Amino acid sequence: MDLIVRRVLRENHVHVLASNKERLYLSRGQLGRGLSNIVHLSERILTKMHDTLWSGSSVSQRKTAILAAEKARGTHLGTIKGYVSAKYGLGATQVNVKELIKLQKESLIKKINLKVLHKTLFSSLDNPHIDVSSSSTWLKYGNNSPRSEGLFSYLQDRNFFNGQRKQCNHCKSKAMTVDHLATKCGSMLYHDYTWRHNEVVRSLHLLLCNKYGLRRSRKLRTHRVQSVVEQIKTSCHQNFAIQVDESTDVANCAQLIIFARYVYDGDFKEEFLFSYSLESATKEEDIF
Repeated sequence: MDLIVRRVLRENHVHVLASNKERLYLSRGQLGRGLSNIVHLSERILTKMHDTLWSGSSVSQRKTAILAAEKARGTHLGTIKGYVSAKYGLGATQVNVKELIKLQKESLIKKINLKVLHKTLFSSLDNPHIDVSSSSTWLKYGNNSPRSEGLFSYLQDRNFFNGQRKQCNHCKSKAMTVDHLATKCGSMLYHDYTWRHNEVVRSLHLLLCNKYGLRRSRKLRTHRVQSVVEQIKTSCHQNFAIQVDESTDVANCAQLIIFARYVYDGDFKEEFLFSYSLESATKEEDIF
């Protein structure tokens, strides 16, 4: 059986793929796979047992003798505190089980961030503009087979080479890896990358329009990005002007609104430029 497994791994070139094994032990809410690390589990069990013996040593001579014997023999239980402090760089600081679980997760993420390809995905954990909970929905509630989930994880880790290393079909100069196809292929700049950028802009534009009341639409497919939001049929001799308005609602929250007014093709138009929420009522002199 061992020889058959090794033959299958060799035929599929699994041995040349540097897997992101640290991701296996992160929770699925943190883009991990939710598996248990035996090393981390043993550290938590021994730490909890050591704390139990230490807390009861003042009232139980038997617990004191057990702890002293374990330290004298140099067993895992007797040296677990020093081992954990040295492994996670705590010095003389002592930790309990809850603090140890937090340190173990931080050490996994730290190891991932040291890798060139694997850190690309997990750098988003500290980004406030990325919803990690929604991004990990397919891991928490998705109906995927273990094989499909593993392939999707390979793809997210930019560690998917499609068998043997081949040249990119677009630029014909670099290896066809996920990292290259995602952002670094110059031949895909003016169609794939530009289309992806425009779709993101359209989604953000629709969100801002609904947020500030410029449009009331929930359909992204029919939404068009337009800078002119209002046209007024009237005559005006002033060609161009920038106006700053400051309005305060009942909640004492000021809104800084900047828009341009100009005449184009005989029509008087207003173009929304910028909107920013202030903490309280603010005068125009304070803004500038």
